[in-house]
Amino acid sequence: MQIQPGCKITFTCALKNNEGELLESDNHTLLFAPGQGDLPAAIEDALLGQSAGGELRLCLPPEECFGSYDLEAIVTVPRSEFPPDAEIVPGDIVPISLVSDDGEQLSNPEESAMEARVVQINPEAIVLDANHPWAGEEINFEIDILAVEPG
Repeated sequence: MQIQPGCKITFTCALKNNEGELLESDNHTLLFAPGQGDLPAAIEDALLGQSAGGELRLCLPPEECFGSYDLEAIVTVPRSEFPPDAEIVPGDIVPISLVSDDGEQLSNPEESAMEARVVQINPEAIVLDANHPWAGEEINFEIDILAVEPG
């Protein structure tokens, strides 16, 4: 059976950067519904018509994966915004909420909640980076299709 919209596919997927470093590897089973945002569009397009046993090797630019690196996603937050006893170190991932300049939440809490990586800490402020860790990188996808079933 060939992959088509509505079928169930099982596949392994390895993500690597251009240096060949393994970023992530996982087995996935999903109901294939192109356009739903489960997979980058270029991968959805490449999967159509493939069968069990097929292999895909794709290199996608940042814009089609995790986005370009955005300098505006680096923010400095006053230390007073964090609990005084919080044990935060560079590299930690912390939850943040999007608010307007006048302090109003931009949308409901589920939609405005994000995570950011702690980049730097000093007594007055904490610098956070809300970019995806792989933002700005080309990502190499190595996909092995294990099974294709009717949906």
